Amino acid sequence: SSGINAEYGGLVSDPVLANGVVSLTMSLSITVGSGFIRNFQSLHPIFELLSYGSMHRYAGSVLAANEFSNLTLTCSAEEYCMYTEGEEYLNSTFPGADQHKGENFGILTGYGGLLVILCHVVYSLIRIPRLR
Repeated sequence: SSGINAEYGGLVSDPVLANGVVSLTMSLSITVGSGFIRNFQSLHPIFELLSYGSMHRYAGSVLAANEFSNLTLTCSAEEYCMYTEGEEYLNSTFPGADQHKGENFGILTGYGGLLVILCHVVYSLIRIPRLR
């Protein structure tokens, strides 16, 4: 988020505006693109396509695969359990997350590298010698 904020801050001279736009963009990306609130199969096709460009989709998938793999969920007798195994939750919410952990982590690494390069290019074009 700070890399995107620095990148947008290089394009706009008002830091409050840059921070507000980045906060709203990241909040929307987390809400729609992570898959924790709604699974990807239930999203409108346009939002599903937009979620492929969100780093939160891949981060959420890696996080869910790490947390729910080989997990047994227990409930008491009076509670309703929708899932009894972590794999059931993964298959319904993040299909293929366990098999694609390495690929998703590589995509996240690529996002980080891209943000560093993009920030460097923006600050080089504006000719700001260093960050304040």
